Amino acid sequence: MGFLTLDGTTLTLKDSNGNEVIGVYETASAVNYLGVRNAATANAPRMEAVGDDTNIDLGVKPKGTGSFYIYDGDGNEVVKCIRVALAVNYVAITNSVTTSGPLVEAVGDDTNVDLTVRGKGSGGVQLSRSGGKLAFFGATLASRAAALTQTYATADRTLSAYTPDPESVAYTGATDGEAKLADLQALRVAYENLRAFTEDLAQFVNSLVDDLQTYGLEQ
Repeated sequence: MGFLTLDGTTLTLKDSNGNEVIGVYETASAVNYLGVRNAATANAPRMEAVGDDTNIDLGVKPKGTGSFYIYDGDGNEVVKCIRVALAVNYVAITNSVTTSGPLVEAVGDDTNVDLTVRGKGSGGVQLSRSGGKLAFFGATLASRAAALTQTYATADRTLSAYTPDPESVAYTGATDGEAKLADLQALRVAYENLRAFTEDLAQFVNSLVDDLQTYGLEQ
């Protein structure tokens, strides 16, 4: 059977072997404290912050470089909070009212804070679509578009610079109105430049479509 001990300002609950189970520590002029509430059938017991203040945060603090875990009913880890020395930025989770979604965001001391989501090893990051819809940058959720048909399948990830060949001034023509050989040759060069660029653009677009399909953003 366990027992309680009081050593100065510390109240300790010990097990039958004399090992500490819970320690209760004094804070000078304390007005807020931890409440533990039991529950009726089909309800969950809970720990809560109570005291004189109107709004009271509830903190859980590991020792040293230790981490904070949340476990499921089988004792398996669900969430692990890892310490970073001198950290100033962190993640906040906000619940929501009807018709609004909960929020996961980066917050902290810095003015601009990135939010990083990373898989383990070769694992990636997946976004689950609600009702088969997806949107970015606050756009209205939209269903996935119909599949794209790529009859011309050649793909090239490099779009070369277009080489124009403006010949409007150089086309002098002959006295009888017929084009000179030099004019025709210049026109052929301009056409060939345009044809090569158009084909290269089609290959580049095909590569872009392939990437979108790989990412699951297009069919």
